[in-house]
Amino acid sequence: MSGTLHELFTKEQKEYVDGIKDEDLRFHLLHQIRLRDNLRKDRDAFEKENNRLLGMIRNQREDIADDIKFISEPLLTEEGFLNINAVNELNNKILNLPKTFERLLYDSEWTRKRWTFKHDIVGAFAKFAIIQSPYNVPKGLEFVCNFLSLELDKFVKWENAGMTELSLCDINKILYDILYEKGIEPFDNWNKCEIGETPDIVSASRFDSRPNPDHDFIDLDALLHNVCLDIRMERRDFDTFNENYEHEHPNELL
Repeated sequence: MSGTLHELFTKEQKEYVDGIKDEDLRFHLLHQIRLRDNLRKDRDAFEKENNRLLGMIRNQREDIADDIKFISEPLLTEEGFLNINAVNELNNKILNLPKTFERLLYDSEWTRKRWTFKHDIVGAFAKFAIIQSPYNVPKGLEFVCNFLSLELDKFVKWENAGMTELSLCDINKILYDILYEKGIEPFDNWNKCEIGETPDIVSASRFDSRPNPDHDFIDLDALLHNVCLDIRMERRDFDTFNENYEHEHPNELL
């Protein structure tokens, strides 16, 4: 741990985690303890920020309620066939869905800022680019990951350990600001079929056979959403570990 970061923590905070052997886990816990102690010292500031977020949530919920629109066309015709007008209306609604960081602004789990490593973001991005790709590895993956890593340094002020406090909505918006419809050709090409016209929407089920990869593509909105889901899962696992640790070692609590 560098000297600058070491000075962030009090003697009591460092003694609390001394018995934990894993250095990365010990470092994570130190930051959580520091954040907790800061909140205890400045309850007024915490309440003020909490009330501000609650106000934003209420406003967002009202906006969402105003924006809800139902499909007007029946899904099936009177003859029992699929109604093409309903399909077109549904496609239009899907294509105009708000982005994740707009849609989940009312969700406290998505707006809570937590310590996040830069490599967690880039790693989750690479992971789901591969998972969603119709090929073994999407073309230009290394270039896009390197580009994303460099741009993250411009968008975010990272501490020495390569971490900062970000919410899931923050992460999602930053990814959109860096990559989405920004003319990054290797990234944009993931959303195009290698052969033939790329459809706006593709319907699939678990019973479908795997399509020809040259006729498939990566849903970029889903990719940027899945990055946040992966980080959310890591945070949940971290919280579960803390809860279990405190339950199993009650005498070690401050």
